[in-house]
Amino acid sequence: MAVFLPETNVAGVPVLILVGALAVYAGISGQQLIQVSKDGAQFGTRKLIRKVISRPDVSVAAKSDLLDAAEEDGVMVTRYRQALEFEQSALDELTSMSSTYSFQAIPTDPDENHDLLLKSVQVEVFVILKWGTVKPTHVRRWAEKDGNMQRATLVVSSGLISERIKSEAARSNIHLISWRPGQDFAEKVAPVLSQLGLVPARDSSPAHPN
Repeated sequence: MAVFLPETNVAGVPVLILVGALAVYAGISGQQLIQVSKDGAQFGTRKLIRKVISRPDVSVAAKSDLLDAAEEDGVMVTRYRQALEFEQSALDELTSMSSTYSFQAIPTDPDENHDLLLKSVQVEVFVILKWGTVKPTHVRRWAEKDGNMQRATLVVSSGLISERIKSEAARSNIHLISWRPGQDFAEKVAPVLSQLGLVPARDSSPAHPN
């Protein structure tokens, strides 16, 4: 009624008719609408999930609920669940390390290009959690957005990282680490945090029994 009453907003009428027609078609045919395109704009379940999973301001519980709902609707979410497990595991590990080494692990503002801020009295290190492969384009984008080589950035990635990309990132004070849940997090991360001044040098390498 709001659409067709006089002096109401009619700009959205074509879109609403399209969505209504699709909804009727889905109800009759039983088809599941994974993605709809209108005038170049795409509205897709997978695209929405990817965006939500990458937002640090959305809680892990909310992301998990979204994946549950998508799975019930027939959308394959295995990869997104792996990404969520990676993110939560890394956050838990960094929070645990912050208690051990007396630095703060602070969630960053949603508009920032980071997932976490590690902060001590004298040092600040931003953390990016990257599910998947780190590409040169990622490094360049992070460097351009930060634009401050005095401020270190730690990137924890689930993918393998080539020495060439590590060298390119280091020029912008970006430190890349490859890690996946199940591996020893401290063994991978502590040496870099020691280099950046958040972890004492003597504790950067875990002791191994003879």
